[in-house]
This record gives sequence, structure tokens and C-alpha cells, in this order.
Amino acid sequence: MSGIHIFSISMEPLFPVTPNLITKKGSHACTIVETSSHAPQTVECNSLIMRRSHALGIGHEINGTPLIDNMICLLNVAKDRKDARYGCLVYTFICSCGVDGHELLGNYLTPLLIGCKDIETAHYVLQRLVCRNEHSWTALIQGYVDCGDYSQALSLFEDMQEDGVHPNKFTYLATLKSCIEMNWLEKGESLHAEIVKEGFEEDVFVGSILATLYARSGALKEAYDVFGMLPERDVVMWNTLISAMLDHGFPDKALSYLVQMEIDQVFPDVITYACILKACRMMEALDMGRKLHLVATKKGLDNNPLVGCAAVGMYADCRCLEEAQLVFNKLPSRDIVSWSTLISVYATQNLSENALSCLKQMQSEGISPDKVVFANSLKLYFIATTPRGQEAHMEVVKYGFDVESQVSSNLLTMYAKFGLFAEALEVFKQQPARDAAMWNSLMAAYVEHEMPYQALHCFDEMQLEGTHPNDITYICSLNACADTCSIARGYDIHKLVVEDELDQDPFIGNSLVGMYANCGHLVEAREVFDDLSVQDVVSWSALMAGYTDHELELEAFKCLEVMQLSGISPNSVTYVCSLKACGNLANIGLGLGMHMEIARKGLERDSKVGNTLVYMYSKCNAPSEGEKVFDSLLQKDVVSWNAAILGFSEEGDMENTIAFYHHMQQQGVLPDFTTLAGVLQGCGNATGISVGKRIHAIVQTFTGVDHDSIVIMSTALVDMYGKCGIMVDASQVFDEMPTHNITSWTSLITGYAHQGESKLVLELFEKMREEGIQPNGVTFLSVLSACKHGGFADKVQHYLKMMTFEYDLHPTMEHRNCVADIFCRAGRVDEVMEMLNSMPPQPSLVTWSGVLSSCQRVIDVDLATKALNGAVSSAENEAAMFVYLSNAFALANM
Repeated sequence: MSGIHIFSISMEPLFPVTPNLITKKGSHACTIVETSSHAPQTVECNSLIMRRSHALGIGHEINGTPLIDNMICLLNVAKDRKDARYGCLVYTFICSCGVDGHELLGNYLTPLLIGCKDIETAHYVLQRLVCRNEHSWTALIQGYVDCGDYSQALSLFEDMQEDGVHPNKFTYLATLKSCIEMNWLEKGESLHAEIVKEGFEEDVFVGSILATLYARSGALKEAYDVFGMLPERDVVMWNTLISAMLDHGFPDKALSYLVQMEIDQVFPDVITYACILKACRMMEALDMGRKLHLVATKKGLDNNPLVGCAAVGMYADCRCLEEAQLVFNKLPSRDIVSWSTLISVYATQNLSENALSCLKQMQSEGISPDKVVFANSLKLYFIATTPRGQEAHMEVVKYGFDVESQVSSNLLTMYAKFGLFAEALEVFKQQPARDAAMWNSLMAAYVEHEMPYQALHCFDEMQLEGTHPNDITYICSLNACADTCSIARGYDIHKLVVEDELDQDPFIGNSLVGMYANCGHLVEAREVFDDLSVQDVVSWSALMAGYTDHELELEAFKCLEVMQLSGISPNSVTYVCSLKACGNLANIGLGLGMHMEIARKGLERDSKVGNTLVYMYSKCNAPSEGEKVFDSLLQKDVVSWNAAILGFSEEGDMENTIAFYHHMQQQGVLPDFTTLAGVLQGCGNATGISVGKRIHAIVQTFTGVDHDSIVIMSTALVDMYGKCGIMVDASQVFDEMPTHNITSWTSLITGYAHQGESKLVLELFEKMREEGIQPNGVTFLSVLSACKHGGFADKVQHYLKMMTFEYDLHPTMEHRNCVADIFCRAGRVDEVMEMLNSMPPQPSLVTWSGVLSSCQRVIDVDLATKALNGAVSSAENEAAMFVYLSNAFALANM
């Protein structure tokens, strides 16, 4: 047949078919445009088509122009053949006749060109048509969907409706597919409303894709509602629903759907069993998983790679590694996916040697690692005892996966794990395109290695490069803000989170709570916490940590109580916060209760919990109990020793502080800066000054010390010298510091206050403010103490107002006691009573004791009587109150 000869022509393109058509229309006839360089080929094309027309028995109009109906015949032949070459010939012929804009032909042409994968020309043809029908619109929309241009497909759907053309069910199927791929739930919901109006909702195909849209978007209730309305539900649809439940963390629901499938007499397939085994894996439901695996085996599905890999993962996560290995060994053919699953299993269980052995065996069987295997195998070096990752890096480069985002991210993390930041940065810089995952890996490494300023620098740099932060980026940056107490940066990042509509993300929400709490902005922390959609143990613990760190222990215990009443069990972090609160309150009874609860849950030997128990007992003046816990710790690292040393030093137990310091070194544990700072804190008198000076000499020998560590150590030295009254050395260390913070300034000011240098204290306070350092409650206490010893009663109100109104600090009982003493000494008893009556909380026994003591000097019987009444209400059995009262009345000759 002559038609066959057309396809035997050379497959070199005849000529490009572009919008610059080689024809122009007359009234009824067409002529070939001679300016085209391809005109001879067009003539040849016309000749071929004419011969094909004759072979098909197609007649012609006057002047040899084929009838429209006959052209449609040719289009149908081209469509049936699905051959781009023949389609090109037919289209060129129609163009040469000038009838490509004909309504009927155009609506045939569009699907033809889509079938020939020529979407651009199809789009052009459709645009030229005066009247377009739903078939050509739908064909073009589907064409863009098939090409992955989902945005253009949805745009065309809008154009179609504006054109007044009614969509059919196939149009909706194509547009819903685009919504799924673009994760555009809102648009999908709009289409759903139209579908209901058109009566397509119960169509099996439309309903299935609607359910898929909702399922993948996490709108699980809506997915099930649509699913429930379908007249027929096949295994594919059930699998979609089950998979969605797993993706969104509802494995129990997925298992319940398996039962419903059986009730509906829909038989599970390979995908179903793979999903259900994954559900058992997520729930660690070993018995159920074994039963389902047995059923799949009886049906002959256990040899399928999908089912086999799912079973391996299920047994592994249920801590049955031998069974996992056995299932793997029985697989008839082990491909890259099954090997990757097994390697991942061993890596997750921290069995690096097993995983590396699998990697070698896989390669020995002739299977080359892919990027997933390399990503998993690089994780092995995070837990390996030696940094053997250099070899792995060479392998990655050998196979050309060093530019893959996930692989390079794991390479970076591997180097950072061992503190090799130069190598990590080299990997980072070699990436041709640094995506958010790469930046996140670097930021997370900096945060983990206590380098928060570098992490925040990365956050700025990635945005300058045009990389938009994602949820992980925000979590890392918020953690860095928490570590540096950078509240201003924290506010800015919170705004970005809100702009990106990520403020309801539970992980970001928890990080926001932690950031505000750590920075001491507890009101904001509570507001974010209250707005969380899910308040889990992480968010509760973050809030408790904030309250504990800022001396609001009772609030922390209230949180613990409410959390437990909500059915949320404390974790190790919660217990660490609670134990710190017990220690801060020196409440040994509550601490013992916590200890018993921890022991029942088997958390006593958790290193962080154990270290905090040691700290708690030290703070509660129960060093023997602390030593018992300390001795029971399986591994005493530097943090454990620091917990004991800090506990003793904060309680002023210099003897045990120094003893433990020497003992840890005898055990081969090297002290760090926290250790030295803790020991210095305990060297607060003449006896400890010799140890303090030795530590100072040791610190001066260190080289390459980072800025933050220098500031911490220098501050501890200033504090130590200040407590010992050696202010010359304290000032010298302070002056040599690279930068000053509120702690170093307060240590210096407090040291001079203890030495009675009242005027110098006030001068230093003003100098501190000039440097932009905001004073805290301890700083103001030293300033008020200087006012008391220097006789500056007139300045007290000035500093109180500054404290309250300028710095938003609320005077504590210690501040009030100091002010009351100053006013009583100055004979300003009316101001004393006005302050005591107006400022919450109620005056304590110590406050009234101070007032009564002052009454002895100023001989004010009325004030003494009021003080007595206050003292009796505070502590009725305090005999000292009556001694003070007796002295006051005796001095007044009463």
C-alpha cells in the first residue's frame, strides 16, 4: 500500500512545524507561500497526501482541494496510527490548504497533535480556533498534565471556562490530577464543589481521584467521606486510603481498613500487604505483623520485593533482627531496594559493622550502590568508633553521587560529627546548587556542636543566596537563638514563620516555645504554647525548662501536674526540669518522690537524668544521696562530674568542690571550662583562693580558645576574685575580657558592693548602661546594697523606678527587704509602710524582722507594732520577733 511508503521516508524532520505557517488563506482556496525555504518539501508532502487520499478512496473538491470530511478521514487515520511522522504530514497538508483554522478540523487536530507529542503546535492550533469544544480543551489540558506542566494545565482550565466551554468528567480528572501533583487542596475543594453540581461525584474515576487528592493533602476525613460515597471501591482505592493513613501517622486506622476491605470482599494485593506490614512496623505490633506476613506467604506474595522489604523493616523495628535477616535471605532476587532496606535497618539499630558488611556483600554480588544506599551508609560513620568516612567519601565521588543533595548532606554531617568542620565546609562549597537540605545540615551541625552564632550566620547567608528557609531551617535557627538568648533575632524569625504559614507546625511551635522560654520571655512562651494545635511532652518540657531556669519553679510544677492530668507521660527531659526545680527549691521531699518515679520507669541510669539527680541532691544539702546516685552511674563523663561539682559549689561546699575536682582528674576525666568555672564558683573565700589562682594560671596557658569560652572563664574569675575581696585582680581580668556581658558586669559590681565601694558601684552601673548592657535583678540588688552602705537613700526611688519602668523588672522580696532597711535607717517609716502595702507579694518574715530591727535605732513604737502584727501573721512562733519588740519598747521607755 502507498501509505506504507510514507513511513519508509528518512526519519530526519521534514521541516519544523511552527506558528509561522507556510500557508496563507484566500477566500476558498490556498496557495503555497514561496518565501518558505521548505516550499519544495511542502509540495512533496502534498503529493504524498494526495496519493494517500486516492488510496483511501477520498474524493476532491474543485481545484483539487480535499473535502473537509475527507480531511477528517485522514486525521482519523493519523490518530489511529499514533505516529508523529504521519501526523506531521497530515497537519502540514491541512496548513498548506489554509483550513487549519477550520472549527471541525481544529478540534480534530488538537488531540491528534497531543497524541503526536507536539503540545506547542496543539496549543497554537487551539488558540486559532474561533469555536473550541470540550474535547480539544480536555486533550490539551491532559497533554500538559502528561508533560508535568500542572500549572499550565490549571491555567487552561480557567481559560476553558472563560471561553464558555463546559468541562466533562475527563476534564475534571486532568485538573484534579494537577491539584494532586501541586498539593493544591484549596483548588481541589473548589473543583469538588463544581463536580458535585455537575453530578460526577459518584463516578468511580472522579470519586477515586478526589479521594486521592484529599488523602495526599492530609484531609483524611474528607477523603474517607468521598471514598464512602463511591458505588464501587477497588483495591487501588483502598491502597490509596491506607497509604495516606500511614503517611499521616495513623497506622491503627490503616489496619482497620484492612478488615473493612475483607468485609467488602476486596482482596488485598502486593501493595496492600506492603502497606499493612509498614503499619505494624510503625506500631511495633510484632504479633499482628507475623500473622499478616504468614498470610502473604501462603498467598505466595512473600517473594515479592515490596512485601519482602516491608517484612524486613517490620521485624527490624520490632527488634527481631534475626527474623529480618532470614526474610531477606529468602528473597529470590535481592535488588538495590532490598539491600538498601537492610542497610538502613542495621544503621537505625546502631549496628554499623553489620550494615557495612551488608554494603560490601551487596557490592560483591555486582550491585552498585545508588544514592539512597550511599545516603544510608554514610550515616553508619556517624556512629562508627573511628572516622572511616574518608573511604566512603571516595566511593561517593567514584560513583558520581557527591553532588546529590541527600548524599552530600550526609557527608557534611559525617565530617561535622567528628568536629571536622574544614572538611564539612569543603563538601558544602563544592555543591553546584546548595538547597535548603544542605544549609540545614550545616546549621544543625553548628547547633549540635554549640556554635549557634555560626548557625545564625548560615541562616542569613542562605537567604542572601536566594534559598528559602523551610521548617527544618526555622527549627535550627530558633534553637540557635535559644542558645544565644538572641530574642531580637528570635522575634524576626517568628515573623518569617508566620509569613510562611508554618506557625501551626508542631515542631516549629515547640522550638518557638523553647526559644522564648530560654530567653526569659515567658509570657510570649506561654502564648505560643497556648496556641499550639497539639501540646505534647516536648512543648510541656520546653515551657517547664523556661520556668525552672528563671526561678519560677512552682509554675513548672503546675505545668507538670496539668500535663499528667492531660494523659501525657513525662519523659527524661521533663524529669530533668522537675529535678532542677526541686533542687532550686531545696525541696528534698519532692525530689525523693521524683527519684522514686524515675526509678520505677527505669530512667535512673539515663545520663542526663542521673546527672541532674546528683545536682538536685547537692542543692538539697543531701550530698550522701547525691554521691550514691553518682556512684551508680554506668558512665561518668565530664557532665556527670560537673553536675556534682556545680551542686557543691553553688551550696558553698568548697571542700567537696575541690575534692571532686581532684578526683575526676585522678579518674582520667579531663575538666572542661564548665568544670573550671564551677570550681571557681566554690573558691569564694581565703581558703579557696589558692586553688582559684592555680586555675587562673591554667586558663592562661590555653590557646585557640573560642570567644564564648573566654568570656565564661573570665566572668568566673572576676566573680571568684570579687568574693575573695581581691578587686585589683578582678578589675584586671575584667578589663582584659574581649567583651562584657551582664554576668561579668554584675560580678564586678557585686564585688565592689561587698567591699563597701558604694560610689564606685554606682559609677560602674552607669558605665555598664552606656555600653548598652541591660541590668538584671542581681545587678539592681547590688546597686541598692551600695545605696544602703553609702547612705544614698535619696537615690533609692530613682533606681526602683528605673528597674520597674525602664527595664520591666519586678522587685523581689530581696529588693524590698533592702529598700525597707534603707528607709528605716533613714527614718522614712511612712515610705516603708507605703512600699510594703503597695507591692506584691506580701512581706515575709525576713522583711518584718528587718523593720523591727530598724525600730530599735529610730525608736518608732507605732511602726514596731505594725511590724509585730506582720511578723506574727508570717511566723507566729518566731521568738526573735518578741526580742526585737522588747528592745524597741525598752528604747522608748515603755
